[in-house]
Amino acid sequence: MNRYLLPTLLFLFLLSALPLSATRVMGLYVIDESTLMLHLRDGEVRYRDDGTGRSAYLAHYFVEGDDTLLSFGQRLRTDRAQTASGWRITSSDDKRYGRQRPTAVWRKSKPMNTNHELKSELDHWLFLRLPKPMSQGRSYTVTLPRNIGADTKTATVRFDVWNSVSEALHVNIIGYSPTEALHAADLYQWMGGSGLSHLSTHKALPQALP
Repeated sequence: MNRYLLPTLLFLFLLSALPLSATRVMGLYVIDESTLMLHLRDGEVRYRDDGTGRSAYLAHYFVEGDDTLLSFGQRLRTDRAQTASGWRITSSDDKRYGRQRPTAVWRKSKPMNTNHELKSELDHWLFLRLPKPMSQGRSYTVTLPRNIGADTKTATVRFDVWNSVSEALHVNIIGYSPTEALHAADLYQWMGGSGLSHLSTHKALPQALP
């Protein structure tokens, strides 16, 4: 057998395992020491904002071509994505972690923008509840189920309470006075099917405040 044939066949097999166009994995993020959030996007609206065309500089005036609704292809299969048994969590540097499955997967979905006909594609946030807490400074890889329609097989995040920013930490967008002794923030996260999660008892949240 040609020595180049086997590697070529293996490459083609791996390539065929993922859809050519599918919902995009936008990122994997930490919510707290026991919860990860995976962000996916089915498509987006792209706006013409280059100062050209008959509607340029005319505020709400619209002409055809000012916006384009783009689907990335196969949309997220939400029912399969919420089946916890299809997911895997591993760590290359946290040897005690081993190969785990999440105990639950929750989802929230919403349109991020719309075109002039008020049509849109959806963004999705999947919340994976881990069977055991992550350790400070360690990296964790999530392997996605093959049948949910995503364009990526794995995503990795590092759990670092000093440098990661959690969406559960809601700060004052106006800012804080340097003379204040205490900088307060709210701790909560809406996790779709799980509802509102109050995180005031958690001590291992990523720190966004100085």
